Amino acid sequence: MKNFFEAQSVAVIGVSSSPMNMGRAIVYNLLQFQFPGVIYLVGPKGGAFMGHKIFLSLLDIPDSIDIAAVLTPAHTIPDIFRQCGEKGIKRVVIESSGFSEFAEKRKALEEEVLAIADQYDMRFIGPNGIGLIDIESGIALPFMPFEYEYPRGKIAVLAQSGGVGASILNALAAENIGFSKFVSLGNKLNVNENDLTEYLQGDTSTGTIFLYLEGIANGRRLLELSSRSTKPIVVLKSNNTHQSSTIARSHSASLTTDGEVAKEAFKQAGIFYARDLRESLDYLKAFELPAMKGKRLSVISRSGGHAVLAADAAAFYGFDLVPFPRILLEIVEKQSRAKVIRLQNPLDLGDLFDLPLYLKIVDETLAQPDVDGVCFIHNYQGIFEAEASRELTRKIKPIMERHNKPIAFCLFTTNKELLLHKKSIELPIFNDPWEAIKALNAAMNFSQREIQPFIANPQSGIGMPRARVLIDEVSEKETGKQLPAALSYQLLAAYGIHEAPWRMVENADMIMASLEELGFPVVLKTADPQVLHKSDEGGVFLDLNNRIDVLEAFRQLQLRFGPEVLMQKQVTGGIEVFMGVKRDTTFGPVVMFGLGGIYVELFRDISRRVAPVSPRVAMEMIAETGAYQFLKGFRGHEEADIEACIDMLVRLSHMACDIPEIDSIDLNPVNLAMGHEKGAKVLDCRMIWV
Repeated sequence: MKNFFEAQSVAVIGVSSSPMNMGRAIVYNLLQFQFPGVIYLVGPKGGAFMGHKIFLSLLDIPDSIDIAAVLTPAHTIPDIFRQCGEKGIKRVVIESSGFSEFAEKRKALEEEVLAIADQYDMRFIGPNGIGLIDIESGIALPFMPFEYEYPRGKIAVLAQSGGVGASILNALAAENIGFSKFVSLGNKLNVNENDLTEYLQGDTSTGTIFLYLEGIANGRRLLELSSRSTKPIVVLKSNNTHQSSTIARSHSASLTTDGEVAKEAFKQAGIFYARDLRESLDYLKAFELPAMKGKRLSVISRSGGHAVLAADAAAFYGFDLVPFPRILLEIVEKQSRAKVIRLQNPLDLGDLFDLPLYLKIVDETLAQPDVDGVCFIHNYQGIFEAEASRELTRKIKPIMERHNKPIAFCLFTTNKELLLHKKSIELPIFNDPWEAIKALNAAMNFSQREIQPFIANPQSGIGMPRARVLIDEVSEKETGKQLPAALSYQLLAAYGIHEAPWRMVENADMIMASLEELGFPVVLKTADPQVLHKSDEGGVFLDLNNRIDVLEAFRQLQLRFGPEVLMQKQVTGGIEVFMGVKRDTTFGPVVMFGLGGIYVELFRDISRRVAPVSPRVAMEMIAETGAYQFLKGFRGHEEADIEACIDMLVRLSHMACDIPEIDSIDLNPVNLAMGHEKGAKVLDCRMIWV
């Protein structure tokens, strides 16, 4: 990937002397960003532009070329690609549109371009993007003109939409925050966000990675890269409201949507998920601050009202407002005019008008070993204190750097003054105490996170040998259907997932023999795969305690649903939970957990993680649901076997990864034993084949 950013020579293909030609903007940007290498122009009409000759063909250029930027009609791209291959160009940026984003039939054109790239061992970005920029090397290939007003910074911006990416760059520039690299990904036909994210993790000029994505090339690969990243990754994901056009055949399918899965997957991998452009900018500003290594926070404010807002935000995010040292409070008390300052945290400096003293207070506070960060709020109206306030602002960053602790600085003043401050300092300025505290929380979460590497292609080996024998018995006729109950239970057993003892029964003799093995009470249920909600449709008989009732239930089930009947030992006591799996098109198998029975759909209180999950992640899933209060022993009830629940979730997640033929699994309910009893047993299973 580095060859896209370290090129010494560039060919811009699609340039003419026409004032309306967009290829000219690429040349303009290369000059604006002071690209030090050689620039070659190519266009079928020849001529010259900005002192550069326009070659009629790429093959007419006598010298070697490192990278080509192409902005010509889509149908011309294959021929141009062949010329690039013959010329030995290994990196290409296709900025042309008119591929599959325009019409489905254009996929053939994309396949042709991919084949040529493969033939000549070329990598390319695009098509349907606006190019890339590297501040350090000066390479700048967008076809829309950029004014060079961007400071050099540590944020890399990868955006599927060139317009959204440019808006992020402009928003950062308005805050006087720079970027390192910008890439408009477009259709991601060859190079995608995973390729670039992997490269940027080793790029010394990049400290934070931002991605705007409308679709994800390989979700599991992105999670694997992000979970190991030592740099913050912020993702703004749009296009989240797609609903499946098929009827959900399981709880797992109906409880999962694209946006929900993406949000949970990002959290699982340590990605900071932004809901909109504003929140994206908030996160990017947060990671311009030093790491906050703990939850001990001091709030210093010139305004009492802003101090109250900050205190509310601190409580919401779980910060500890530690007391100020007595010696510092004595200084404040001595300088107070009306002696009305409440000497507490937050500290209201309302009647102090000594701005250098503000800096001393911030400096001394940050020096305290029991303070991890400061939220500092200053306000003025820009008349008498303008110059003193500007001087105050300029000195905040050196204090922060000296102590290597974050200062989230909020400034409230006139718009004119605010713009002057933002242009004069390289320090994030926050516009709201909540925004500032949220930034400190993000900085703390990243610095304190414990990396839990996600494995994109796990090989558990837990039950595959035994399971594969069963899978090979599944007929192609089962595609898109629910597996027979017996096969589902056998697959679970192969992975050490225990179910309540069961038998398939076809006649009275089998019933009697099974009763001898299972004992009373038992449950009879239809095993017809077409019956989705057995309880709702009268397909389950509970609390059967004698042979007469069992035989009558068996007769009714066969009469109404057909010959397939399953007898199961009835499990009493315990707590019922739900476990499920749904195969997501982006992230693969997703594991779910919540209360069992009808409550799973009634309350929809579900936690989700991308499989496989570790015991620690499984515990996190359980703890973030309302079910956890019941499992711990609510209002005097005995505690459930949470360890058995964790073990089953882990095994289920590995099973889902090992067997790609499974589309969804519902284990509902699962009975967790309570008190001195131990174990978890599946009471009903529904498994859908892909």
